[in-house]
Order: sequence, then structure tokens, then C-alpha cells
Amino acid sequence: MLLKEQVYLGKIFSLLISTLLIVSCDSDNGKSYTTTETI
Repeated sequence: MLLKEQVYLGKIFSLLISTLLIVSCDSDNGKSYTTTETI
């Protein structure tokens, strides 16, 4: 049971990290676009 739970938590953790990285990348791209537009 513990092994299955650890694998399940690991998958959720990896998904959360991947989504956070995607959101941060999107926000950075949006900032770069806005800065280039203002310049």
C-alpha cells in the first residue's frame, strides 16, 4: 500500500511542478512581450 501511495503522490507532485513551470514560463513570456511593446 505504501509503495502505491508513494507512486500516486509522486505523479501528482510531478504534475503540480510541471503546471507551475508552464504557468511561470507563460507569465515570463507575457512580460517580455509587454516590455517589448512598450519599448
